[in-house]
Amino acid sequence: MIFDWNPTPVVHVLELIQRASAQTGFTVADIEALVDSELETCHLLDYITAVVTKRMN
Repeated sequence: MIFDWNPTPVVHVLELIQRASAQTGFTVADIEALVDSELETCHLLDYITAVVTKRMN
């Protein structure tokens, strides 16, 4: 089990996830799954860019 001791308030994180969802077209659940994935940041950003620019479904 991974414990995140980051002091960032949960409400702030929820706002960021909702904003990312609105800007990318991913659902909130999709964003949460991507954040929880084990992808490295560079690969995650490549994937999101490909989907948003319609290069990948």
